[in-house]
Parts: sequence; C-alpha cells; structure tokens
Amino acid sequence: MADVPVGAFLSGGIDSTLVVGMMTRATSNAIRTFTIEFDDPRFNEGPAASAIAKQLGTLHTSVQFSEGDLLALVPDLAEVCDEPVSNPSFLPTLLLSEVARREVVVALSGDGGDELFGGYTRYERGARLIAAARRIPAPLRRVSASALEHSPEWLLRTLRGVAGPGKLGTQHSAADQGNKVAAVLRARGEAESYAALLRVGRADLFCHGSGPRENDAGWSGPTLRDRMMLVDQLTYLPADLLTKVDRASMRASLETRVPLLDHRIVEFSWRLGVDIKFRDGQGKWPLRRLAERMVPSALLDRPKMGFTVPLTRWLRSDLRDWCCDVLQRDNVTRIGLCDPKRVEDVLSRFDGGADHLALPIWSAAVLHAWGQHWSISFS
Repeated sequence: MADVPVGAFLSGGIDSTLVVGMMTRATSNAIRTFTIEFDDPRFNEGPAASAIAKQLGTLHTSVQFSEGDLLALVPDLAEVCDEPVSNPSFLPTLLLSEVARREVVVALSGDGGDELFGGYTRYERGARLIAAARRIPAPLRRVSASALEHSPEWLLRTLRGVAGPGKLGTQHSAADQGNKVAAVLRARGEAESYAALLRVGRADLFCHGSGPRENDAGWSGPTLRDRMMLVDQLTYLPADLLTKVDRASMRASLETRVPLLDHRIVEFSWRLGVDIKFRDGQGKWPLRRLAERMVPSALLDRPKMGFTVPLTRWLRSDLRDWCCDVLQRDNVTRIGLCDPKRVEDVLSRFDGGADHLALPIWSAAVLHAWGQHWSISFS
C-alpha cells in the first residue's frame, strides 16, 4: 500500500519472481518491473527477466547499457558513497535505480531470499568442501594449500574441469577458485574456513597485520549450513548487499523495500530445517515451489547468475589509469591504511597474470579514491 507509484526490480531469479508474482496477486493494477541488460552474456539477466515479466503480465522496462555507461560512473563513486562500498555490482545497481526512478518512487527487491533459504551454491558445495577439508590432517592440508597457490593457471583450469563445470561458480577465474580452496585448507576451524570461502582474492595490503581479522561472532546453529547462513544474515547481507542497494537507490531518490526480510518471514525461515530448504542438490526449495505456482518451472531452472561486472578485464584496460592514479605511492602513504610496498607488489602480480587479485585491487582503489576525494588521512 502506498500513495506513490510502486514497482520492482526483476532479475528473473526465484526471489524477484516470487516478490513480483505476489505483487500481481495483491493488486489489480499493472506492476512496473525493471531490469538492465549487458553486452557480456555471463552477466546479462535481461532475457530471463523479460520472459518472467511476460508470464506475469507486468509493464516491463529493460534497458541495455554498455560497458562505457558503467565505467563512466567510476570517478563519481567517492561522491556517491558516504563510506567506501567496494562491491562492483554497485555500478549496475546505480543504473538500475536511475531507470526505475523515472517511473516509480518505490521499488521492491528480492534481497534476502538466498541468505534465509539457502540460495547460494556455497551452502551446498562449499559446505561439502569445508567438511572434507576438516577431515584431512593439518600437515597435509598445508602442503596441499601451498601446491594450489603455486599452481599455474592451466593446471587449475584442468582441475576445475575435472571437478565439474561450475563446481565453485563460473564467473571467477580458476586461479581465484584455487586460492579459495587453498585458503579453506589453511583455515584453523569451520568459521575461518567459511570466511576464507567468502573472500574473492587474497592480498595483505594493510599497514598493520594482514587486514581485517575474522572472528566467530554469530557462528552458531545446528548444522554447518545453518551456521553459514546465519553469518551471512549478520554480516554479508546488511553490510554489503543492503548497503549497496540503499546507497545506489538513494542516489536516484528511489525508496527500496525488501519484503522477504519481513521479520515474520525471517522467523519462519529459522523454523525450517535444512532438509526442507535444500532438496535434490538445490537450495531455496520452499521459495522455488511457490514461484512455480506463478511461472513455469522451465523459466526458473537456469544457473544462478551474479549481478556483477567484468572487473578483471576493466582493471587491465579502461580502469588502468584511474586505478594507478588513486593507488600511487604518495596517495597510499598519505591515507595511511595500506602499505605502499604491498600495494605495488599486488599490482605487479596482477599485471603478471594473477587474476584473483582483481577484487582486492578494486577494493583498495575505491578506498583510496574515497580518501583522496574527501582529503581523509589515517596516518
């Protein structure tokens, strides 16, 4: 209920489909839905969203943006955010919010479904990896981790092929996946193993220690998958995903609402056992069954696609000059959070082919662009 026009973000996934489907049942008015399309098919959810919109009968807006449109936003990131937000999907979220605001004042999103009902592949495959790693003697784990960290890209790609297509996701490089597995093998316990699995790339850039320290806060629950989902609900969801959507939408003066995070739904999700949330190797079984009452299952049975960008390629081409500018030694030294020598070393390794360092470099660049823009120093 609202006294202003209301719409919804529609990715074509289970969560946004369910939210929009329930909206169509709650009103006789046509629902406006929005998605954006990209040139790269790995990140393009446009066709799936359009098919869902047609099935549900929404007034759908799908706008195609080029990489140039996204890249043009990068210099303004420090101005947009009160504090650094290093999730690269912040860029397409900004564009999506601007498109939606042309027609509505409030937009609903499907955020929260993955964390509440087990939608990420890591809850299934990652849990198996962590459990298997804990059964290996510690000395053998360390040796195996070292071997993975020093393996060439071609060998890691071969191992990924043997493990099965998309075993740990398809949007990250074999080197990044190898480093994830190595970090899990080096971890001292379950909580540290999961923290290692969540990291994209590893780089010790900070002046003191090796960056933010992980702890066991919130690591509780009857099963490993319960513990993984709880940590995500306490950290990743509010500190990353919801922050990203809030900052991006408010930049466009668009209000966003997250119906799946209604406290009654959150409480209900915790009354369900993992055997109900996970069926036949898939998570979100209850949400999937509900969504299939609204659209044919064939429209929902597709690989999970992250809302992200080709960051590695950008940092080696279009964003190279920007990145080098904000990470120049004088700026890094002045801000005082990162060790300039470590930053230069990571950049050199990335130039040498270490693709898995793209996100740490991007995060450091966003941080230092923010510090540079606002003349902030921690030294």
